[in-house]
Amino acid sequence: MHRIDGIGTRRRRRQRGFTLMEVTLALIIFLMMTLVFAAVFPVAVRGAQFSNNYAQAAQLAQHKIDQLRAAGFSKMDYTDLYNQGIIDAMNAPPASLPYSFTFTGADNLVSAGTTQGFFPPGSAGTISVVDYSTMNPTVPAGQVDYVTIAINWSGGGISSGSYQVSAMIIKMAHQ
Repeated sequence: MHRIDGIGTRRRRRQRGFTLMEVTLALIIFLMMTLVFAAVFPVAVRGAQFSNNYAQAAQLAQHKIDQLRAAGFSKMDYTDLYNQGIIDAMNAPPASLPYSFTFTGADNLVSAGTTQGFFPPGSAGTISVVDYSTMNPTVPAGQVDYVTIAINWSGGGISSGSYQVSAMIIKMAHQ
């Protein structure tokens, strides 16, 4: 629509909206941002899962240390640890230190071979108990146990890794 201005000149009314160039530029920027997001998103998800695995392993390992401390120095054998649900059953319990126990079903590390537990099938946790006097001769034998909790996980379309923590459990005078 044209309007005649006083002396007979015509002025065009400016049309509202975007030009084809502006729309094209906006679409190109939007597509580039979408491609960047699509490329970064899977990496971020894997990183979050990897971090979550370490957090779960750290929490579970600390829980095992707390269970062992609650059991006490005198109950660091196969029978007591199994009866308290700290370890899984095994074929032949060790007769003397160093001990090495496993747990997969205990605390649902891996629940019955499915992914209902913390980690996918094939993952495992171990508890190793050593008399600290074998590592430090200045400590009297039979007074301090050096306990190591190791959790290893792999597969399941998730990251693989391991986490390990150690603690000392001391024989108290009343034990």
